[in-house]
Amino acid sequence: MRAIWTAVQQPGMRTVAGKTENQRALLGLHRMRSQLLKFCTAQLNQLRGLPDE
Repeated sequence: MRAIWTAVQQPGMRTVAGKTENQRALLGLHRMRSQLLKFCTAQLNQLRGLPDE
C-alpha cells in the first residue's frame, strides 16, 4: 500500500488506462481457447500413447 502511495506522489508517473469490457471479454475468450487447445492436445497425445492391438 505504501509503495502505491509513493508511486502516485512521483511527478513523472504515467498512468495506464484500464481495459474496456470488450477487451476483457476478448482476452477471456483467448484464454479459454488456449486452455481448450491444451486439453485437446493432451487427450490426443494420450490416445497416441495407447498400444496398438
